Amino acid sequence: MKLRIAALALVLSPLAAPLSAQVRSGTVEISPFYGYLFGGTLPAGSTSQFSKRVDVADHDTYGVGIGYFVNSTVEIEGRWAHSNTGFVDDGHSSGSSHHDDGQRVADLKIDYLLGYATFNFGHARWVPYVTVGMGAALLDPGVRNDI
Repeated sequence: MKLRIAALALVLSPLAAPLSAQVRSGTVEISPFYGYLFGGTLPAGSTSQFSKRVDVADHDTYGVGIGYFVNSTVEIEGRWAHSNTGFVDDGHSSGSSHHDDGQRVADLKIDYLLGYATFNFGHARWVPYVTVGMGAALLDPGVRNDI
């Protein structure tokens, strides 16, 4: 895997030739955002709070990203996102889920913490880029209200 990444970097490196169209070195970029979280499903037994499958409701999400341009082609960024959703019991123990059709059985707060680096290849009208990063999701379930 490391060999493939090194080979890809070597092949793409000529595209990273510095052009002087825009120099952003040393600048900070702040990116607030608002979006929508499409919930999912936690299988039976995946939490101590629920013994059967439970869905996570769809809900809005918001947050902010703060990036620092190390030079004109590299940006280091951190991002935080928050969603105040809930667990939904759609009355089924298997099969497809309908996230907002069921009974809300507990609240769920989700915070995402992400960090990544973006590598821009040029400064033309169309700028190809590669982003590499990682993150964590902090799940804070509320007290069940269905029992």
